[in-house]
Amino acid sequence: MILRKKKSASSLSVQPPARTVLEHNLIRLRAELSLYRDQRKVAVLGQPGAGKSTLLDLITLGRCSPRPVIGQQTDATNWSTSLNIPLLHHYEHTVFVDAPGYDTLAHPVEAFLKVFPFSEFDRLLLVLKGKIYESDDRLWQWLKSHSFSKKLLVARSFAEGLSDLELAEVRTEYAERFDGQAVMFSNRDKRGIEEIKAFVGIA
Repeated sequence: MILRKKKSASSLSVQPPARTVLEHNLIRLRAELSLYRDQRKVAVLGQPGAGKSTLLDLITLGRCSPRPVIGQQTDATNWSTSLNIPLLHHYEHTVFVDAPGYDTLAHPVEAFLKVFPFSEFDRLLLVLKGKIYESDDRLWQWLKSHSFSKKLLVARSFAEGLSDLELAEVRTEYAERFDGQAVMFSNRDKRGIEEIKAFVGIA
């Protein structure tokens, strides 16, 4: 009888973890963007519930196609469950990406840092709604270290809820934190909207 030598644990092949639906969509995003080399490309990123989709709908006058998903839930845009969702929004000669809010179980910030095609975009719009979290700072520092911060604007939403004093304090904090590349805006009273439109190139 021939005895077979048992394989040691070190000799067993270790399979890499399977890609998530989110990662597959981020890879598909790069491929789809490559089809629009002659058009301006803008990514709208940020915290869940920060008003990213509403902002996109507002600056494109409700005429981007398809229109972004706007809902009462904090994470209406979801790339983690289906490979058949539209990733691009078209408006005139600009291609927008309304990215899902990061730093959630479904959309961890690590996936964005690892797979999101930042280099494919002409402009990056980072939308925050209030407190700056560790994930926001981590994304900012990563973008800065990879020389992407030059094409990025940080937009702080819900400015209508701040008093003049609070607005001045937040404006100072954001300017210091993000190297002066910040704007306060409101989807409700429209302040800051024209500045954002000028930044993305559709003013």
